[in-house]
Amino acid sequence: MDGEHTALGWRSQMQEIDQKIAEDLDIIRERKSLRNSFAPVNSLPNEVLSQIFYHCTTGYTPVLTDPEDQWKRVGWISLTQVCRRWRSVALGTPSLYHTPDFEHPSLASEMLRRGKRTPLDITIYGRYFEDKSLDVVEQYLDHIDHTTNLVWLCQGNEKLSEVLSEVRCPAPILRTLNIEGLEGGEFILSDEFLGGKAPNLTHLDLEFCVISWTSPIFNQLRHLTCLSIDLDAETSIELPTAEELLAVLANLLSLRKLRLKRVIPSDSENFTGEPVHLPYLNTLSLSGTILDCVELLEHIAFPKDTSVEFDYCKSEAETPQELFGDLERFAQTLPRLLPDPMDTMNALEGLFMGIEALFLDDLEIKAWTSQKDVRKLHCCPIGNYMWYSNVIPRLSLGLSWDDEISVKLDEVVQALLPSFPLQSLQTLHVRYGCGGYTEDTFSRFFSRLPNLVEVDVWGGVFGDLVGLIGQTMTPPTSSPDAENISQRPAPLFPALQHIGIGEVDFESNDAFLTSLLDGAKTRNGYGSPIQSVIIAGCTLSKRQLTTLKAAMTEGYIPSLVVRQVKKN
Repeated sequence: MDGEHTALGWRSQMQEIDQKIAEDLDIIRERKSLRNSFAPVNSLPNEVLSQIFYHCTTGYTPVLTDPEDQWKRVGWISLTQVCRRWRSVALGTPSLYHTPDFEHPSLASEMLRRGKRTPLDITIYGRYFEDKSLDVVEQYLDHIDHTTNLVWLCQGNEKLSEVLSEVRCPAPILRTLNIEGLEGGEFILSDEFLGGKAPNLTHLDLEFCVISWTSPIFNQLRHLTCLSIDLDAETSIELPTAEELLAVLANLLSLRKLRLKRVIPSDSENFTGEPVHLPYLNTLSLSGTILDCVELLEHIAFPKDTSVEFDYCKSEAETPQELFGDLERFAQTLPRLLPDPMDTMNALEGLFMGIEALFLDDLEIKAWTSQKDVRKLHCCPIGNYMWYSNVIPRLSLGLSWDDEISVKLDEVVQALLPSFPLQSLQTLHVRYGCGGYTEDTFSRFFSRLPNLVEVDVWGGVFGDLVGLIGQTMTPPTSSPDAENISQRPAPLFPALQHIGIGEVDFESNDAFLTSLLDGAKTRNGYGSPIQSVIIAGCTLSKRQLTTLKAAMTEGYIPSLVVRQVKKN
């Protein structure tokens, strides 16, 4: 018993000491706060302090304070712990709490409470979500009516998609809505989503989900400037009819960027209504079958300088004849999407042909005009930034067809190129790993262009082009009045000055280098010298490198750059 009393007395004394320590710490904190209150910064008015705090929220991520880990005492939330006045000002500035962090449920809940009715900027990531986070998300749903930006990424979390499907509250000040559904488990948001009211939306980005095409929400989007809808290739969602889709587009009079990926209706050919006019559209991206995309375009009117992208469009043809029928129909549409040959102020200037991304397309063709479109697409993933000066192509084609169809890439290219106004072309970039084009394509479409100054060739296709560099055009027949005028034959590619070569195995194909140097010498003699050659990522032997340096020394290749040389 004595031992028991001794233990109880010891615990009592320890508790008493702990209590005194806690009281002393409170006194220390009180005095530190008092001391901080005399700092010069506290002479600032509350309004100025509030603005300072607000700027802190844009530069620091709030984190939960962990007393056991002082390194976690960072971020603007520590502002509330400096002194009473700072805490009072911070708590009286709801805008500090406009970005709740749902990865920390207790913090998000507190921020929602402190934020009151301040406009919210919400991002919800479904990955690694816990049940507590989901509880706070459901708490957030009461605040949708004062949300300006909402990014909702399900990322495999089915519960998040279920919660989203139940949202019925209108969003009167919502401007940006970005929803990423479930890949392989796509869903449709009903007519009642957001109460059918989000009148101030400017950006709507839906991936692996759609809003019902009959939703009243589409009747109010007068301010929408960007619409992007992206479904899975094997989507189970019923696609809209042409009438439904065009009825939606008809209400989007302010639309500037439109991306429809695998939501192209298959009955556009039968639509008999008036074309939809999108007077401010500057970027259009379509993905579907070639014919469906072409037929839909027949019912949409947009400015002549709109940048158009056919993103991974596939032919459903089963025979070569059917494929070339699709290509012929496609080629008939291209002049509408390309600059007029007589428009010298907006002429076709750059062209890319080949494969730029692995395993995605059988052929890519991209065209740029002299009016370089530098409109950056910060708001949505529409358009591509390609090799050509980081500007958006005027026209971008990504075409594919069934592997069982026996056609040559060269034949497909020759079916499309006649629709391009090539006379003004200044830069040609060709990329293909192992041939793909014949000399006939280069000779027929490019070798006589008067303004083609630069040619960049990547891959084995270089072997189909290099033999033409030193060849000459057939001299025109002299007229009787010009019998005494001597005519020196002009080389093919008469304006060519710059050649770029990439990913070519010169060591295994010594004839490539011989043809290049012989062509440069020949052109030099005709007064049309090559000014510069850039060789990048190619395989070269030491002997070949020495030969190239000698060519520069002798002057028939004035500028030579060799970088990232590979070795077998």
